[in-house]
Amino acid sequence: MIKILSSTFLVSSLLLANSTVSFNVNDVKTSPSKVSKQEALYTIQILSVKKLETAKSKLERLPMELKKDTHLYQVGKYIALRYSQSKSFKELSSYTDEFKKYGFLDSYVLKSSSWHMKTQKINLNGQNNSPIVEKKVQETINNPIEKKSSIQIVNNTKISKFVKSNMLLKAAKAYKEGDESTAMLYYEMLLNSGYSTDKIRNNLCYLYGKRGAWDEARRIIEKEKYAGKLLYAYAYGEIETNQDNFLEHMSQDIMIDKSGRLALLAGHYFEEREDFVRAASFYKISYDKNPSDLYNIFAYARSLDIQEKYSEALKQYSKILVRVNKNHKNYAQVEQRVLELRR
Repeated sequence: MIKILSSTFLVSSLLLANSTVSFNVNDVKTSPSKVSKQEALYTIQILSVKKLETAKSKLERLPMELKKDTHLYQVGKYIALRYSQSKSFKELSSYTDEFKKYGFLDSYVLKSSSWHMKTQKINLNGQNNSPIVEKKVQETINNPIEKKSSIQIVNNTKISKFVKSNMLLKAAKAYKEGDESTAMLYYEMLLNSGYSTDKIRNNLCYLYGKRGAWDEARRIIEKEKYAGKLLYAYAYGEIETNQDNFLEHMSQDIMIDKSGRLALLAGHYFEEREDFVRAASFYKISYDKNPSDLYNIFAYARSLDIQEKYSEALKQYSKILVRVNKNHKNYAQVEQRVLELRR
């Protein structure tokens, strides 16, 4: 009996073949974070909300020892609660569990800068400390400023094409090198400036997913008329880092998603956790939602195979061989499995 193709292989193939998902998981490699000439800092992003009063009420929920180092920041149209500042990622990461104890489940460590933390910080009266000017944005990305393009920015709503181009290059470079915190920072700055592309939104949702930061991703997803591709990106990020709250975050969208792709990802999530009963149920859901989809058929066939329902698995595998030609990368493995099940 041949080894059944793994669900990891299935899901990776699905995402890389799906034209609606622009991120490439092979681009994300592990490498040391690079600190810019401007002092780099880490902070804990606790949550972000639209209303200042809501942010203040959330702040009051914290015990005094945490509240004293937690401040409010204006990030685009949102108010963020962020805890402390440190040059050490390790030092801060140990505190995220403390915030989760108090109900802030989406807390994660965010890379920022001394400029970013200073200019976006909100005083007690709810106003920003100072206007943000394009020169400051330039200092953040370590590029010389062009006097002709210098304009004033309020809440990061306007940036020049020159600054935008440099930020895009920095974001792409950080993302490709696996410096995820830096990539997130630039993507967030671009979005807050009003600039957005499918790739920026997808990559940011994927990176949020890796941190389980559902509230952050949801604000991006809800702005899109068709958010399926962003949901897939976020879900894959959560799966890749085995987030405990995956089903809590995705259950509603799994049921709504007509393509069955989110249910397929849920099946992979539980299979990786060796919960084969739940995995099988989600693979069946993905198939029932869209029985003509090649990946849903393959996932369902694998599920039946694992459950030793060989005659049913054979029927599904046979459907795949009819649909793809011999040059397809999965054809040989599926054909071999079909031959074995017919013996």
